[in-house]
Amino acid sequence: MPTNLLADILMSSKSHCVAVYYIESGKFKLNKGFSNLIGKTLLSEAVMNPKWDKVLSFPSSTEDYVFNGIITAGVNENSAQSLNGKIFKNEDFIVISLEYQVDELVSFTAKVSDFNREIMNLQRDLIKEKKQLKQTLKKLKIANEQKNELLGIAAHDLRNPIGAIKSFSDLLLYDDLDVNQMEIIQMINKSSDYMLYLITNLLDMSAFEAGKLNIKMSEHSYNDVIKEIISINHHYATSKDITLNMQYLATHDIFNFDNNKIMQVLNNLVGNAIKYSPPKTHVEVIVTDQGDFIKTEIKDQGVGIKEEELSLLFKAFSRTSSTPTGDETSTGLGLAITKKIVDGHNGEVGVESIVGVGSDFWFTIPISI
Repeated sequence: MPTNLLADILMSSKSHCVAVYYIESGKFKLNKGFSNLIGKTLLSEAVMNPKWDKVLSFPSSTEDYVFNGIITAGVNENSAQSLNGKIFKNEDFIVISLEYQVDELVSFTAKVSDFNREIMNLQRDLIKEKKQLKQTLKKLKIANEQKNELLGIAAHDLRNPIGAIKSFSDLLLYDDLDVNQMEIIQMINKSSDYMLYLITNLLDMSAFEAGKLNIKMSEHSYNDVIKEIISINHHYATSKDITLNMQYLATHDIFNFDNNKIMQVLNNLVGNAIKYSPPKTHVEVIVTDQGDFIKTEIKDQGVGIKEEELSLLFKAFSRTSSTPTGDETSTGLGLAITKKIVDGHNGEVGVESIVGVGSDFWFTIPISI
């Protein structure tokens, strides 16, 4: 059958998707089925397998098809269809015929269009939600800044009167008081001491959250700092019948760090180790080299921390189920402050712990000689 007559017959077919490509002009004509299959996509781009260049290179034949097999065509790779088909070619035009029920193709194309519309609607919703999320984050940031400012003002205003209460109660402890009076003064002294500790931590966290870490680097002897921390906490450890020791095994001693803030870190960690340790146990402060860093470990034989609660550590106001061994109190801020300070030194902080065995809190700071 002549190719031009075959093309005319196929163009009216409801069981074939037909495209006729006119070689000289480069134009093409599609029946309803092929139009639904490729939409407004160019025929040269819509026919994916065999490639269009290969289709053009097929030799002409007036008697038979030049290709018989699976032909893949569509708007894009995601919506393309692979169908049985034939390609006919003579010197004037190329006919591509795919076996497919047009009604089914129309239905499939409609489903693809619906799916694409749904995707576009989802994209619009996502853009809208992203915009709303940005606005919410902006409002939360402002609210957080206002909260930190208010917290800082409140804590600052409370510190002076509570400091005065603490000072007066210190003096009264040396007066000639009866047992009941002494017990009351001791309670006032202990409570005011805790309140000052809490206020100091609140002021620190408020400043850190506002981005006011203010690390002041200068050269110090780290060995001397460790010795001072041991001395400061000696009475606390002795009062609980706990042995406090240090091992300075690092080769570096004098380097740059913020002395006051690293003292705060060490005091938090050593104080916690004593707080959560039972009598007749040991707390060890061990300093070692770790490449370009100094690593400090505070090891105790205390109550330990459950594995599932380790992720709560170093977060503000987070507490675990572990309880102090001497009825001490906790603000839930010490470890959060510790992490902020260590991060400010470009170091790392971490912990390993086993319930009933003890904990090993550690941190690293870089050596800047």
